[in-house]
Amino acid sequence: MNTKNLQQLPSIYEFKQQAKELKKSQNFEKLGHAQNALAKAYGYKDYRSIKSVLKTDDSQSNTQSQIITTSGLMKMMQNQIYSKNKSTVKFKEEHYYKNQKNIVEGIAIDPILPDDFWSTAHQDREKIELDEWWGKPFILTQGYHEESYEEYYLRMKSDKINCEIETENEFYKRLEKQKNNWYEAWPSGIRYDVYVLDGMAWDRPTGKGKFGSLEESLKKSNDIKW
Repeated sequence: MNTKNLQQLPSIYEFKQQAKELKKSQNFEKLGHAQNALAKAYGYKDYRSIKSVLKTDDSQSNTQSQIITTSGLMKMMQNQIYSKNKSTVKFKEEHYYKNQKNIVEGIAIDPILPDDFWSTAHQDREKIELDEWWGKPFILTQGYHEESYEEYYLRMKSDKINCEIETENEFYKRLEKQKNNWYEAWPSGIRYDVYVLDGMAWDRPTGKGKFGSLEESLKKSNDIKW
């Protein structure tokens, strides 16, 4: 059990209120996910591990509420992660935020990131990586791409997928429907995905939304910028 700073922990009621606020602000699918993330911000593994040491609701009846802001929670999570960071090993000049080639309204678009940026636990990241990217939204653009029937056929064969391979006619019918659906959702042909490294996902940037225009994605990015 983590017994440090017990006096700074909220009551069970306050913790649940904080988790509800976190779920709403960070678009968690379930309250339990927000509770686990919040527990980590307080230095515990998950909600189950912190629940037994939270104060009962009665103990805070005569004290001022400890409900804190979302930005405060984000700062707590950052401090927990930074306390375990690593020295620089793989971070290169091209990975620095300031060195990105396309920055619009202070937001990096299609940045060059370390190879393991999307699959590294935050406590295992290099300090410079956290300093450069923590809390800084960025945008990735995604265009529509089609593979040829030959590419599809070879991929299905090489992957040894145990399912029936489409005929060429079936393949192109499906492709046409897929293309129509893409352009119906993203009329310009480009999708703009907003991400930020903020601790809401334990080993990757958190997705904050997919948009049909650069303007919409920039607005979202600036709204969540720390």
